[in-house]
Amino acid sequence: MRWPVVCTLLWDYIYPRLCPVCDARLAPHEWEVCAPCALALERYYPVLHCAHERLYGSPLFRQLYSLWAYRRGTGVQRLIHALKYHGHRSLAGHIVRMALLGGVRPEGRYDAIIPVPVSPERRRRRGYNQSELLARALSEELGVEILTSVVERRRGSHSQTHLHKIERIFNAREAFILSDRASEALRGRTILLVDDVLTTGSTLMSLCDLLEEVGVEVVDVYVAAVAL
Repeated sequence: MRWPVVCTLLWDYIYPRLCPVCDARLAPHEWEVCAPCALALERYYPVLHCAHERLYGSPLFRQLYSLWAYRRGTGVQRLIHALKYHGHRSLAGHIVRMALLGGVRPEGRYDAIIPVPVSPERRRRRGYNQSELLARALSEELGVEILTSVVERRRGSHSQTHLHKIERIFNAREAFILSDRASEALRGRTILLVDDVLTTGSTLMSLCDLLEEVGVEVVDVYVAAVAL
């Protein structure tokens, strides 16, 4: 047995890799999520769930891409929370790869990918933006540049997580601001907008409104999961 293999097995014995969904120890051939959990994650079906209709209020919106359906208390929720709150950054690449393997691949000819920003306070506390991690994984897979500084979240803007539908709408309208270079960078372009979870669509609709103001022509949306 080669030494690199021995070292890997020894490291895995001392610091076992655990499935973020069920906390079971991962087998050597498993990566990020154990096979039983991966197979049990509920899929999102556009024809059945019709979540794209939540974004029809924007004339820019064209297509929604997502692999999983998000419900409280499910494996998908635990997976997203592991990425979003518990520091499992490598899950972003895994989520994107699983989506591609599952046939969920954005098909547009995009000029840029834009992740939904988090507030500066939240980024400092968490150490990263989970939507940006997803966007970077997509950027590598699709060969499209990522723009992280054209849209910013206002300081002190509230998280959408615990808000009701009407509160989300009003909060989202005041949450974002475009940078000074946004108009020059985005006018006439086709954009892939990336977030972790689509709920009411208010956040993404607000961003579409801002992008419309600076002349963006088309927006497709990619999310890891759609809340049902």
